[in-house]
Amino acid sequence: MGRRIGWRRIGWRRIGPEDLAALGDGALGGAVGTAAFTGWLFGAQKAGLVGELPPRNVTRSALERGVGEPLPERTVDVAASIAHLGFGVGVGALFGAIAHGLHARVPNVVLGAGFGALVWVASYAGWVPALDLMPRPDEDRRDRQWVNFVGHLLFGGILGVMTGAMTGRRR
Repeated sequence: MGRRIGWRRIGWRRIGPEDLAALGDGALGGAVGTAAFTGWLFGAQKAGLVGELPPRNVTRSALERGVGEPLPERTVDVAASIAHLGFGVGVGALFGAIAHGLHARVPNVVLGAGFGALVWVASYAGWVPALDLMPRPDEDRRDRQWVNFVGHLLFGGILGVMTGAMTGRRR
């Protein structure tokens, strides 16, 4: 048997169809949340609130480091779009698995927005500056970090609502 930690009993068990469905629900919610987030970023860029978009900046830095030279703009744009969507789907699936096991009494939108904030912290205050792909938030342009953080809240809120609706967790 497992031990009781927080909301859920932890222990070995078989993965069932409902677990796989939770991953799929989260992945779909992540795709829709990423699409909305991307729309937010493009709108903010068009309004002059931000220069190069953070997902593009991260992708460009990683590709140029790997290849050793600047790449064509179109290549960077396509790679950034694919990487951002793939990352959103992946963390969405993770959220689906986590949310499936929680018995939290908070609204889905709040749970998702909190997750979106954690993704922002883990990424932009964590692995992204650790790999020297972008500056830490306190060393970067405030406007870009503000727009990026709000976008992560939007992503997470949509992810939470969609995942909750698909799994029947209505809060």
